[in-house]
Amino acid sequence: MIIPEGVTKLESCAISDCNDIETIEIPSTVNYIDRTWADYGNSFCGCSKLRSINVNDNNSYYSSENGVLFDKEKTILYKFPKEKDVKQYKIPTSVKTIDVLAFKGCKNIENITIPDNVVYIETWAFEGSGIREVSIPGTIKSIEFSTFRNCSNLERVIINEGVEKIGWNSFSWCENLKKVELPNSIKKIGEKAFEDCVNLEEIFISHNVTNINYDSFRGCNNLTINCEIEEENIPSTWQKKWYGSAKSVNYGVKK
Repeated sequence: MIIPEGVTKLESCAISDCNDIETIEIPSTVNYIDRTWADYGNSFCGCSKLRSINVNDNNSYYSSENGVLFDKEKTILYKFPKEKDVKQYKIPTSVKTIDVLAFKGCKNIENITIPDNVVYIETWAFEGSGIREVSIPGTIKSIEFSTFRNCSNLERVIINEGVEKIGWNSFSWCENLKKVELPNSIKKIGEKAFEDCVNLEEIFISHNVTNINYDSFRGCNNLTINCEIEEENIPSTWQKKWYGSAKSVNYGVKK
């Protein structure tokens, strides 16, 4: 699909449910592309066969690289086409923000390298994608709501030192997730953060964790939780039933 020169805006659902479109060519005149916080509301919603988004080099607001949509300076990764046929992808080192829904539903991608330059990953950025393993750099302080939700192929997550918060539903419904490495910098684990991670086997929670919300491990029936803190010293900010459905919880465990 070639968008003609002169078009300045791609509003919500501008190219919606165009299931046969594989390539979108964006002209130099476009200065706004809707990025609504809902998959049914953004400019490319429902383009289930989209493989490439190409931006005219003379566009002052947006750019593309290998069919991936960025802002002009490539500091924001806006959209990775849902059917782009690659298994591995290295995010450019210029990127600081991975936008809302950027990789949502990208089933072909299995391995993503997130550079240390990235400081923010938006809500739902990788939801329902095909990634199998991810390492989250410590430059990202907070893993936001539903960032990796429903990544059914995800098996291993490494959260590096510096990350402080795991948000609500961040890893919920990752049914094949077996191993999560939490750093000592983690302070807060959100509600249902690991809900229904039915194959999660073991996790260590350091004494630096000050807040754990309700049902953070709901549905994790095979999980053993090892806590560095003694049971009698659990802070009141660890909410009732924070452990959800965990198989066992051990206290006073040293890493």
